[in-house]
Amino acid sequence: IMHLTAPKLLGYGYITPEQMDNMCSLAIVRNPYSRMVSIYGYNRYGSSESFPTFLKRWQKLMTHYIERGEKEEWYTPCHCLPQFEYTHHNGKQLVQSVVKQEELKYLKTKDGASEAMKQDSTIANLPDIVRDALIGMPHTNSRKTSQKWYDLYDQE
Repeated sequence: IMHLTAPKLLGYGYITPEQMDNMCSLAIVRNPYSRMVSIYGYNRYGSSESFPTFLKRWQKLMTHYIERGEKEEWYTPCHCLPQFEYTHHNGKQLVQSVVKQEELKYLKTKDGASEAMKQDSTIANLPDIVRDALIGMPHTNSRKTSQKWYDLYDQE
């Protein structure tokens, strides 16, 4: 797992624009509301910090990004960056494939992948070699919760 944005990979010279254009690259993105709840689960100050309090604190961490577009880690933690910062630059998609995390469930089996390809899903657009590599991949780092992500949000 890499927390460098695609523009940083290019900007730091880790890869050339030609390599980026010709490589098989993939980004997995997730529902931003669900993502925020996941970030809360890993980054809150103990179990007593409420979700609304966490969101207010997290917004302060984003100040440098919001005000100046600052993306360097020492100013803006990587989990504060919107997901498009990892996949796009100046409106151009830099990674070859973008898959919704919520659709990875289709890749548990070859039959599930075939069904997803028939639907309008991000799985359908994957190159065969990438889709085949992802089939049956275990989901590690998951966290079981008794509450749905949408239950943590209020109108504010």
